[in-house]
Amino acid sequence: MGKEELLDALAGLPAAASIEDLRAQFAVVHEALSDIQRKRWKFLEDACSVVLRQVFSLVSNDEIDGMSDVDSREFTISTQEGVDLCLQFIEPLIHSTVLVADVLDDEQEAVSQRGVVIAALLYLFAKVSKDSEIKSRLVAKVLLCGVEIHVILATLRFREELIECRRALLPSYESDSEAESELDSDDDEGLSEHTGEFESEDTQWITEQVAKAWGLTKYRYFLQTSGQEYSFTAWSYRGIGNFVHAMITDEQHGVNVMPAAVSPFSWLFHIAAYAHYMIHSKDHQERLCGLEVLRVICDVCPNDKLTLDAERGRDENNDTSLSFRQQAASFRKRDWMSPLIQVITNAMVAFPEVNDRSSTLAVLKELVSKIAVTDRYSKLILFS
Repeated sequence: MGKEELLDALAGLPAAASIEDLRAQFAVVHEALSDIQRKRWKFLEDACSVVLRQVFSLVSNDEIDGMSDVDSREFTISTQEGVDLCLQFIEPLIHSTVLVADVLDDEQEAVSQRGVVIAALLYLFAKVSKDSEIKSRLVAKVLLCGVEIHVILATLRFREELIECRRALLPSYESDSEAESELDSDDDEGLSEHTGEFESEDTQWITEQVAKAWGLTKYRYFLQTSGQEYSFTAWSYRGIGNFVHAMITDEQHGVNVMPAAVSPFSWLFHIAAYAHYMIHSKDHQERLCGLEVLRVICDVCPNDKLTLDAERGRDENNDTSLSFRQQAASFRKRDWMSPLIQVITNAMVAFPEVNDRSSTLAVLKELVSKIAVTDRYSKLILFS
């Protein structure tokens, strides 16, 4: 079997009349993938993307609004059943992909295969809400894929810097879709609207330079801002946010899965990006999850040690253009703490329950206690 057989197997998925038929078709897809060697990651990506779309197209209208083709199906499933069914498809691929990637001479191919499987798992994280058993299972599968955790977590800060560097160096590339991709957006849908962002050599060069600075050069799969990789959540804020929450609050894993060699403040810097996004959400439960993520990571950080070399920002009246190095350095010195404090304060005020307001205030106090006393004073002055 091979490429043609894989296409035939994927084309047969919509004809499945039951969950048993889908599982049987999964086996055919797995067999076809096992016979593909050259650029396997692309076919792996196609298979995961098609299966994820097919399975979640069967989710009942009672759970997902706007599904136009569900009523014509002979059967429907719940979101939880959909996640479980997708895991049944992905789990064998994880094991086979890890085995194949470990013996490949082509490092880029190996990393891309691992990236595809992780992106599929992140897609499932974006679908899971309350089932802690499935979340724990998903965490274990992500860790099994062999991609370092900081690579997954760094993607959001990487994207923030990428957007800021493009805006500063290529003003003509600023667009509404890029603006929507910032943390002020409540969902990932605006992020999938990019088209043709890599058509310019300038944008390619900026992306490569930012990726190099973040140590993400070989993880090209996670750097996409358009195309199929992107569309099924290589850039899912919600998926990675849910993964972070599930990972560090899980009894089996917790903060112990994060390498001790890395400064806890570095973890705080990366994880705070997702906490910010989650706390800013309109969903009450997601806000609480964001606060819990922040509380847990703050617990491992020593008090009074976080120094903030934040600049007030570039003078708008200064016409001097910044070089790429200057722009990147300016980004890393930017004030990321005040916006986080602001969004926590807003959430605290908005919570109707006294207990939620009290727990939010406790998180805010814990966060501020990590800042060095001298910086804490200047930060509060700046924040006010």
